[in-house]
Amino acid sequence: MTKALEFTEKKLEFYMREYDPEDYNPDEIDRRIIRYLSEDGRASYTQIAESIGVTPATVRNRLTRLIELKIIRNFKPIVDKKLYNLDISAFFMITLESSKLTEGVVTHLQDFTQISQISILASDPNIVCNVFAKNMEDFSILLAKVTQIDGIKDVKSNFIIKSVAPGCFMQ
Repeated sequence: MTKALEFTEKKLEFYMREYDPEDYNPDEIDRRIIRYLSEDGRASYTQIAESIGVTPATVRNRLTRLIELKIIRNFKPIVDKKLYNLDISAFFMITLESSKLTEGVVTHLQDFTQISQISILASDPNIVCNVFAKNMEDFSILLAKVTQIDGIKDVKSNFIIKSVAPGCFMQ
């Protein structure tokens, strides 16, 4: 067997093997692809490949695998809130009457289009939500509706002055 054929077979084995997402640990090439996409989610395989020093086929195969394993879960635009007249950004810190109520409360919170992210925490507050509103009146209405959800003991809010690092965590 020639070295080229042996190398090709090893590459094929690498891409064909089954991964358990729990055990998969992205290597430096995967990290570079993710980093590049965090800056430009619309980049082509060729652009990424040239930037990180691999072939477009390598980028395509790696990206396909990262998506299949749900390491990359989605490609979403980061929209300028001002285009939608969303001048208020804040966090709701929600304390529940019981942690057993978390799932039901989260289900209700997901119905609000003004809530962009919901995070469940290990202690009080139990839930943190990132919220947006057009103005203080809309913010107050949203806050009043959220406080009426069964199982919520307390809601504190804190306004975001400036967001400095939206996007990818893997730098």
